[in-house]
Amino acid sequence: MTFSIIERCKYLQKVLVKYVPKFLDFTDYKLIKARVKNLETQVEYLQNRILYGEQIDTWYTQISKLLIPINHNLKLERVGSHSDGGYNVPLIKNFPNSWVTIGLGYNVEFENKMQKKGFNIYTFDHTVKTRPAKLLKNVNFFKLGWGVNSTETISLLDIIKKTQIKSNWGLKFDIEGSEWPLLHQLFDLHSHPSIIICELHDLYWENDNLKNTHKLQTIKKIKRMYYVISINGNNFSAEIISKNSTMNGVIELTLIRKNLFTPKKNTKKQSFTQYNHKNNTVGRKSIFQIRAKQKV
Repeated sequence: MTFSIIERCKYLQKVLVKYVPKFLDFTDYKLIKARVKNLETQVEYLQNRILYGEQIDTWYTQISKLLIPINHNLKLERVGSHSDGGYNVPLIKNFPNSWVTIGLGYNVEFENKMQKKGFNIYTFDHTVKTRPAKLLKNVNFFKLGWGVNSTETISLLDIIKKTQIKSNWGLKFDIEGSEWPLLHQLFDLHSHPSIIICELHDLYWENDNLKNTHKLQTIKKIKRMYYVISINGNNFSAEIISKNSTMNGVIELTLIRKNLFTPKKNTKKQSFTQYNHKNNTVGRKSIFQIRAKQKV
């Protein structure tokens, strides 16, 4: 009865739409939703440990060892947001003049800052309704996503064809977990990106050996061509503590092509205190930590 009155009274609808939101605070909705999801993930992880403890520890040891950054003296600059949406970019000689960014959303700080520095930016996202209003005019926007060729998504090879980039380019992507079936497309390219910065999602052990093996093999293949130079956990995601490592289920990753850089011989442990969500005081800061003397 109450709702039928509201439906019939258009004026009352306008009043409610205008004034009710002023009394409600949804600013932490995304954070609280993330906490619930993280708790569910951690409960599932603890349940699986009872049955598959040794197998899980081995897998996390393997994947965390693959992600250890090399020792280097490169200067890193945080480009974009200081929280979620920003990335550690290496300031190398012959820095890429052109950048392809995939998975824009409405956080356009990275693209705008890179464009202001004088680089050519081509950004792709099929999930936004239209070109974000805050995106600078000189940034090239395509309402297409990365995937299999369809009306909404195209392959990475076709993305590069649209930009007409020939060489010396950088790639940034954050496509919310859709990357795992697509990362093999990196190796179909004629010219590989000099630098890759990205978010990798779902770095959890799953009760599916095919998926677990696929994640490991994909990272191994990428590492044949690239060095890991920076890693930072995203504290929107669940924190997983295994026998030999502690890491978030989502990580920011910076890679550089091996033929562009010669690392030092010894690796060193790197730690970051970057908050992806500064209000997430319940959880810890973003983390990636690997303990010494691992055996795989």
